[in-house]
Formats: sequence, C-alpha cells, structure tokens
Amino acid sequence: MSGQTSLYDLCTDLLAAVAAGLAATPSGAPAYQLVSLGPPAFDCCPAVYTYVQSLSPHEMPIAAPDKRPTLPSVPLAILVAVMIRCVPTVQGAINITMPAPADLQASAKESYMDGWTVYNHLRTMARAKTLFPSSPTRPFWVNAMQPANPQGACGGWMVPVTVEVDGYTQA
Repeated sequence: MSGQTSLYDLCTDLLAAVAAGLAATPSGAPAYQLVSLGPPAFDCCPAVYTYVQSLSPHEMPIAAPDKRPTLPSVPLAILVAVMIRCVPTVQGAINITMPAPADLQASAKESYMDGWTVYNHLRTMARAKTLFPSSPTRPFWVNAMQPANPQGACGGWMVPVTVEVDGYTQA
C-alpha cells in the first residue's frame, strides 16, 4: 500500500469488511457499494459507503531515560462506514398518510440487525487482525456505532474506525 493511495485502500478494505458483515444478515449486502469522497447523500438505498471523515496528526510522547520527552507525530484517519436501507416515509401531498407503526418497526428491526451484525463482524476482524489485510499489524480502533438519521427515505448506521496511515516521514 503506497502512501498516496493508502486512504483509498483503507476505505476499500473497510467497505469489503462491512459488506461481508451485511452479507450475513437476512437482507444481505446491498449491491450498491462505493468509496465516497466525503459523506454521501442518502439518495440511493440500500447502499454501503465508506469515506475519510478526517486526517490529523496524533502526537505520541516518547521519553528516553536520558532525554526530554519528544512528540513524534503519527497521522491518524477516521474512516466512516455508512450502511443504509430504505425506510418508510410519509406519503401524499394534500392527504398525508403516515407510515404504519408495524412498517416502521420492521424497518427498525432490519436496521438493528444490520448494525449488530456488522459491529460484531468488525470487532471479530479487529481481534483477528484481518480488518486491514494489506497491513495486519496496523493500529486501529473500531469506534462507537451511531444511527444515521433517516433522510431521503434511507436510514441505517455509521461506524467510524480510527486507523494509523502510512506514507508519512517525520522530518
């Protein structure tokens, strides 16, 4: 993995992992999967997206016995995986029809199954060091999964993963 493509490659690895997790759900993995440049518009569901939320330096104190602590900088990226499915919406213009509670609950159940299955799949891959297969010793953390607020008749989950990025040489 070269430094110039490492962000994209990491997003691709995360996309494959999330899709594999979703494949184990009753609804399966969506066919629409892509690495997005920034947060995606929820205009196509079901779908799985990954993108880089941020890239920033993280200073790590290192102290030698006979020297003052130094602060080398390690670049960390926060990657986000978004998994969305279609959700019931209000219908009509003049005569508004609200979605049936049973339909809303069925959609919530599907989404909760997606979230639980993918989160467990990512944690299992983290424990086995297989989430980023091109660099199995790469430091990373699977962060707290959050619901994606429904928009455009789509809703689901977002899971951020913090990962160390290659390709930076400290001066």
